[in-house]
Amino acid sequence: GAILLGAICIGRGEILAPVTARILSPVLALGVMLVWVRNDPTLVGLALVTVAATLGYAGPVWVATQKLGLRGPARPSRWISGWRQLAGDVWPYLVLFFFGQLLFRSDSVLLKWLADEAHVAHYMRAFKWIEGLFFLPHVVASAAIPALVAAGDSDDPKAQKRTLLQVAVVLGCALSLVAVGLHLLGPAILSLFLGEAVADSRALFVTLVWVVPIHGLGIYLAAALVTRRQERALLGIVVVASLCGLTAKVIGFALMGTTAFVWGLYLGLLVHVLGCAWCLWRRLDSPA
Repeated sequence: GAILLGAICIGRGEILAPVTARILSPVLALGVMLVWVRNDPTLVGLALVTVAATLGYAGPVWVATQKLGLRGPARPSRWISGWRQLAGDVWPYLVLFFFGQLLFRSDSVLLKWLADEAHVAHYMRAFKWIEGLFFLPHVVASAAIPALVAAGDSDDPKAQKRTLLQVAVVLGCALSLVAVGLHLLGPAILSLFLGEAVADSRALFVTLVWVVPIHGLGIYLAAALVTRRQERALLGIVVVASLCGLTAKVIGFALMGTTAFVWGLYLGLLVHVLGCAWCLWRRLDSPA
């Protein structure tokens, strides 16, 4: 509910409240963790952390929505009608999110089904450090959305293509530099901070670093499709990419183990990026 209110605030141009919520929520959770949970990690303590994080996010956006004059329907019948309309509007996004998670979030479950806990631990030790960098393309894509919307509203296809390419090139180059740095220095940094606990995952970490620029371009191109109201086309692309990646992971692991499993991950990402790029380029000459 709080995230939904935050999205409404952003849509109304009230971005300070969601930003405050994003900062306040982890700060409160960390404070509770350090004060109450650190020395006594009980279920009650962890519940307090969750409550603090939720209140830290919900508080600022609730205040902002009240200032915006947002009110819910007065009668229960209107609530039901409103939720029914909301479900009809957002179901493509829910399916999109579900299949998007299959590109990454299913890896540990899939490996546990295909092999054992050792393989899961080996893979996740390397992947979780890569996953932590996914916020970078999200930030760039979010910052680029106003420019993409403005370009989409123009009647000049050349201007639209120019804006799309400029941001894509900058994002791709910047994230590729990050990947190069991780390739060269990442294993040494991990060893410095984590010691021999990650020794068996260094080679896999180096293999996974190129997920960052490829996935970054996918996030950006998906955002560009949404600004052109092509959510259903994006849904089809994500479904195909997820199923391709999932199939390739299962077959690859059965034939060659974890290395081929990673190739399946890359295949899903590449299908996603190329599908979004093709759909965007094909529709740029059509009215937004």
